[in-house]
Amino acid sequence: MKNQKKPHSDHQRYITEGFLEGNHERIEEIYGKFKKPLTSWIMKNNGTFADASDVFQDVMIILTDLAYSPKFVLTCPMGAYLFILFRNTWMDRLKQKGQELKVRNSELERFNKGLDTQQLLDEAQREQKMQQLLDRTFGQLSTTCQQLLSGIKEGLSTKALTEKLGMSQANTFYRRKFACMDRWRSLVHEDPEYRLYLSPS
Repeated sequence: MKNQKKPHSDHQRYITEGFLEGNHERIEEIYGKFKKPLTSWIMKNNGTFADASDVFQDVMIILTDLAYSPKFVLTCPMGAYLFILFRNTWMDRLKQKGQELKVRNSELERFNKGLDTQQLLDEAQREQKMQQLLDRTFGQLSTTCQQLLSGIKEGLSTKALTEKLGMSQANTFYRRKFACMDRWRSLVHEDPEYRLYLSPS
């Protein structure tokens, strides 16, 4: 039997307070602290700013799903875990284009130094399989949810999106954002492929 995973301090800060308790400041902190360096990494590795925004939002959806899994424990710093998910997602896209060898291994080593890399990669590999489900279930969301989440992917600011969607204030936007993400997650969980192959054992 494997030893029980010991949570990193970032588990309480971001997973518990941010996702489970709905502390929007913690979620915004993830964007504020980690989106810029991850965007920079992609732009150094055959990607564009738009690619980075798209991948970051996909990773945030994956992280949201993980946060609500009772067996998920963040055992390393949030930045390191995000990078593994981020890199795996980007590598998967590059593989589809036959360009994965262009990503510099030195960058991976720099971010992974001192971490339990195999554990992170194993978990990230499982989440890669969910990408197909995300695309399939996105079309089942309401028009408002699709517009809101698409706007986030495009890098639109909270102010621009609240105006575009006719929301009166930022708090309304955040509530709707998490409601949409919750609905998307529910659709993923209800999918037969998720229940058969991707549900945590």
